[in-house]
Amino acid sequence: AVLKRRRDDLAAAEVLTRDAVRLAEILHGPAHRQTLTFRANLGAVLQSAGRTDEAIELLQRTRAEAVEALGEEHPVAISLLGNLAVALNQQGRTDEALPLFEQVARVSERVNGVDATPTIGALANLGGLLRAAGRLDESLAVSDEVLVRARRSMPPGQWNIGAFLVFRARTLADLGRQEEATAALEEANGILAAALGPRHPRAIECREASIGVLERRLAQEPDAGHEVAIARWRETLNEAP
Repeated sequence: AVLKRRRDDLAAAEVLTRDAVRLAEILHGPAHRQTLTFRANLGAVLQSAGRTDEAIELLQRTRAEAVEALGEEHPVAISLLGNLAVALNQQGRTDEALPLFEQVARVSERVNGVDATPTIGALANLGGLLRAAGRLDESLAVSDEVLVRARRSMPPGQWNIGAFLVFRARTLADLGRQEEATAALEEANGILAAALGPRHPRAIECREASIGVLERRLAQEPDAGHEVAIARWRETLNEAP
């Protein structure tokens, strides 16, 4: 089912995932963590297929059953809450999704610790939603906290740090702080190119973001020489894989 979903064969993925749910219910029971996990996977398949209403209904029901059977702070229950928040946000129900993202981050802090990877990821998701909602100052504050925790708990060259820097740079650019955004993207590119390779999609995305920020700066400062840096970044994008 996972392989079919990765290949975008969502019809086959749905059939296989429903089979997995049925088998898990027979073997383990409807409230077992494995059954609930497979049902969460089914929600993800439905969401990928654009059937968001069905996904939300399934995730809400499965989340309630997980809390009742396993407790609110069980990893399966936390994961389901995050999946539900993503689905609500995809449907444009940001006001409903935001408190769920906040709850995921708070619960993960209690269960996993403030510097745990799942907690940092939950905070990053929250920052992304705040940015999408136009709450840029709050998003930047969350992004700064994400970076502090990531630098404290991850190796210096970890690719995640580069990804968090890209997100922070985008928020800085939205706030009009283009010079800071450029610096963050320079650091991010060094990390991502070293950790993942210069042709990795995340490294390419970082360079494209750098070009976008520099183009904004060129419009504001036409005589500052930003066109040279833009040409340099474009040349790296055109290099053969």
